[in-house]
Amino acid sequence: MTHQNATIENDLGHLAENAESLVKDTCASVSEQLAQASEGLEVLRKQGQRFYRLAQDKGSAGGQFINQEFQDHSFRYVALAAGLGVLFGCLVVSRLSSRQCSCK
Repeated sequence: MTHQNATIENDLGHLAENAESLVKDTCASVSEQLAQASEGLEVLRKQGQRFYRLAQDKGSAGGQFINQEFQDHSFRYVALAAGLGVLFGCLVVSRLSSRQCSCK
């Protein structure tokens, strides 16, 4: 029985060594994957910051262009808005008057 106990004890020792080795390898692999993921996230963060700055600059430039355009041609835009308002008003009035005539 002692030989059998010694064999079991020996096998349990090998099993514990194998389990410890497996845990170490798994931890090393996970650690490496986390490091790679962290590097990838850092690259994405930097790209996002560049994109945000570019969009902010373009948006600011577009706003400045619209502001300058309106200041340079303000009467033209006011006349255009007034003309569209008159045209829309005429369409609404003609539509309403045609409905009133058909109801009689």
